[in-house]
Amino acid sequence: MVRESILSGYTEGLEWFVIGSPHSITNTIEGIGYGFMGLTVIFVSQIFSGDKLERWLRWLFIVNGVAGIAGVILGGLGIMMATMVSLVVWCVTFPVAAVMLAIYLSEQGK
Repeated sequence: MVRESILSGYTEGLEWFVIGSPHSITNTIEGIGYGFMGLTVIFVSQIFSGDKLERWLRWLFIVNGVAGIAGVILGGLGIMMATMVSLVVWCVTFPVAAVMLAIYLSEQGK
């Protein structure tokens, strides 16, 4: 639909479907997804409580979840600088937590 509309020169109303537009339904759906992902990692963090690696995982998951939820809320409120800061925190904690989780799971398999 979007492609055909653009090719025919009709662009009115397409901003609802462009992910980069703050007024799009797709941007809203993406935000809802990130909000639920933030809640998920906060809930998952509660299973880690043992050794040093597990404590690191717990706090990385909590920080990642809070940053994700904060980014969604702040973005919805239009506070873009704070949104960008929370997204930077999310972008740092997510890969670090993923690598540490891989190490943790490989140790559990031994």
